[in-house]
Amino acid sequence: MKEKLPEAREVANKAIFGILALGSRQVLVHGVNLAGNVMLARLLSPKDFGVYAVVIFLITFLGTFGGTGLASNLIRSVRPPTDDEYAAVFTAQQIVLCSVTGALTLLAPKLTQIYHLQRSYVWLFWLAAMALMITSLTVIPQIRMERELAFSRLAVAEVWQTIMFNVCAVVLAWRGFGGMSFGIALLVRALTSVIAIYLLEPWRPRWHWDWKIIRSNLSFGIYYQFSQVLSLVKDAIVPLLLGLVLGAASVGYTSWASMVASYPVLALMILQRVYLPTFSRLQHEPPALKRFVEKVVLATNALAAPASVFMLVLIYPLTAMVYGPKWYVAIPLYFLFWTTNLFSPTSTPLLALLNAMGFARIVFAFTVLWMVMTWVIGIPLVLRFGAIGLAWANVCVQVSNLFLFAIVKRKLPLLISASIVPGWALAAVVGLLLWWVNRVHPIQSIAMLLAYLSVGVLVYGSGMLYWHGPEIRQLLPLVRSRRVA
Repeated sequence: MKEKLPEAREVANKAIFGILALGSRQVLVHGVNLAGNVMLARLLSPKDFGVYAVVIFLITFLGTFGGTGLASNLIRSVRPPTDDEYAAVFTAQQIVLCSVTGALTLLAPKLTQIYHLQRSYVWLFWLAAMALMITSLTVIPQIRMERELAFSRLAVAEVWQTIMFNVCAVVLAWRGFGGMSFGIALLVRALTSVIAIYLLEPWRPRWHWDWKIIRSNLSFGIYYQFSQVLSLVKDAIVPLLLGLVLGAASVGYTSWASMVASYPVLALMILQRVYLPTFSRLQHEPPALKRFVEKVVLATNALAAPASVFMLVLIYPLTAMVYGPKWYVAIPLYFLFWTTNLFSPTSTPLLALLNAMGFARIVFAFTVLWMVMTWVIGIPLVLRFGAIGLAWANVCVQVSNLFLFAIVKRKLPLLISASIVPGWALAAVVGLLLWWVNRVHPIQSIAMLLAYLSVGVLVYGSGMLYWHGPEIRQLLPLVRSRRVA
């Protein structure tokens, strides 16, 4: 009989498998999203792309009220939740979500007037409300899979819904549906997502009101939930302030710049689902937690750094050949939004660490700080300088992450700098070489662009293997182990 693995090793093993499952499938998800965004950017005008940004923001913002936030305490709970607990949290979330989707339905005509859209676009917001309500049915099965670290099954569902949304949106945009393409695509994605999730994790929804259970989960969940809400309130400055002051076209340019700048870290965002349950399981073993978090920060920065730097030095040929010259005007915005890549690969796992350790109030406080800074700094800069003012406000917000790093080190003595610097230092060297080669031999085609990027990735990867081979080899036994399903 084989010896039982220590709990920390077992949790780390499951987490590695979860990261591999999400990571491998996220390559496909990220690729599909990238292809979809490129095609939509080429098919649609900046104004229609701005409508897309507004609708996606609304569905994301309202979705936080019925998402996994209030149920997050069920993920970090040491003991397995009962079916009554799942049902009670589900009931509370449905009540909240019915209220917010009802408000969106009633406000839809007003929203079309605010953004100077045709009256028929009221259906765009109604379809978004329907999609949001349907998607809420997936919350509890998703929570159950996250608790079990069954990310391979979650990844399958995400790949499917991503493909359905992008194919539907692109085909409808190509057929001339304009902004309405997104409403129909959201509804299709919601329906297919429910089917996929319930096939992978069957659960029978039922109503069960139990204030005692709901209140016990609110003590943690409400801070977690409202941190997500305030984070989106921070981001609301683009569709709200820019939309009202500068118009939908400005929203389109700013959203494009922010979207392209965030591509290097977008694929890493899905790993947030691994952080909270994994860190929570290790919270009672500080040495194991410290080692694991440091490896996560090293890995996220090592992955984000080359993509960020290579896109930065080749942004002009990339924009011309992939998106089209009409987006050149947004490149100055891109340069400023790019600074997010310097901090996000570290701040995202550290925020999850604070939540896992029970410091949700600290996360909430930083979310409030970032929201206030964005609006207080952003409003006067936008009114004075236009969209570029918002990009400068984003730089100020990103720099404040240094305070987050200092606070986390007080809670857990992490070697943060040692985990961040290696990837970025090597990526900067390789990036300068790419920039110089492009100056001497300018990129003339997509094939040439891909060749330059491939060579850069090859050189960077070889360097990381040479300097960090021991850390990579330490992970191999976990990956090869078959002790975890």
